[in-house]
Amino acid sequence: GETSLAVATLQRLGEDIEVSLKQLLFGTVRRSLRMQIAEELKRYGYLGPHEWKMLERIALIE
Repeated sequence: GETSLAVATLQRLGEDIEVSLKQLLFGTVRRSLRMQIAEELKRYGYLGPHEWKMLERIALIE
C-alpha cells in the first residue's frame, strides 16, 4: 500500500530506510501508524529484539 510506496520512494532518494523507519516508529504517537511502520521494519528484517522490547513497553504504557 502507501507505506510500501513511501519506502520505495525513500530508497530511490538514497535514504537509509532502517534509520528513517526507526525514527518514525519511535517518534509517532499514533498507534496505528506505529504498527504499520513496525510491520515494514519486520518485513525488511530491521526489527530486532531491542526494538520489540521497546514497542512492548510503549504498548503497556498506552
